[in-house]
Amino acid sequence: MKKLIGLIAALCLITGPVFSLRAQETTGEKYLPESGEWAISVSAVPILTYLGQFFNGAGANGLNDFAAQPYLNGDAATGGFAALTPLASITVRRMLSDQLGVRINAGWLYNNRVNNFYSRDDAAYATDPLSSAKVIDTRTNRNNGVSLMAGIERHVGTRRIQGIFGGGVLLAAQSASTKYTYGNAITAYNQTPTTSNGGNTTPAAAGVPALATSHASLRYLDVHNANRDRYLGAVAFAGIEWFFTPKISIGGEVNIAAVYSWTGVKHFTVEGYNAFSGEVDTWSELTAPGSSRFIFGTGNVGANLNLSFYF
Repeated sequence: MKKLIGLIAALCLITGPVFSLRAQETTGEKYLPESGEWAISVSAVPILTYLGQFFNGAGANGLNDFAAQPYLNGDAATGGFAALTPLASITVRRMLSDQLGVRINAGWLYNNRVNNFYSRDDAAYATDPLSSAKVIDTRTNRNNGVSLMAGIERHVGTRRIQGIFGGGVLLAAQSASTKYTYGNAITAYNQTPTTSNGGNTTPAAAGVPALATSHASLRYLDVHNANRDRYLGAVAFAGIEWFFTPKISIGGEVNIAAVYSWTGVKHFTVEGYNAFSGEVDTWSELTAPGSSRFIFGTGNVGANLNLSFYF
């Protein structure tokens, strides 16, 4: 009896959507996109994850990253710099006809993080060794990333399950930099001031060989050592879209991209007291030249499983 009940339940799950599809197609409601309509697409993965965790009683649950992934998603193919890139993107569509449309997928990130650290006030300490006065050192990390894909899409089919395919052009960029400011200035009387910033202020003397013998100590002013990548390429995609209710669909896509990438030079700037000239010098040093690469393969521009709303 239990096996029979299970078999009946399975048949209902399999055939139910088919009968529902045919029944609702005869109601006269307009399920499919039409010329002149707009659409917004987001990733369906967070929704499915939320429902799955809700029904299995998972404690930590939330609708995070409620959008599609951009091309710069921090995977091995793009360099693995997830901290520099947008975590999510959104796709906007415009239907030029009932079957033909254009789309733009965009993701962006601007992250400006300021960390403050206490250091001993050297001027106060020089007059009073028991002084507890402090100054503030600051480290500012700035991460930027943008991804933009513009393309054209073609819908195939007249029923609620449609094929969709198309292609477009991809532009993307990412960069990162770190800047430092200090509470204790470098002077002739204080050539090696106390600094903090989490121990990330003084490069090894070998990093700037020309200053190794002339300067008592060096400290960073700014650093551009993270990848400063630029991307230009073409993307093709194909998938399906199921309109389970009027003007709302769930779909899946597979992407393939051919992308050329190039990077800018990496460098940093330091300051230090020059014992020969008796002045405070600043020095910029190149650490790596620009480079390039070509990437060809499957990716995830937009979302591999998405929810679209037409209006």
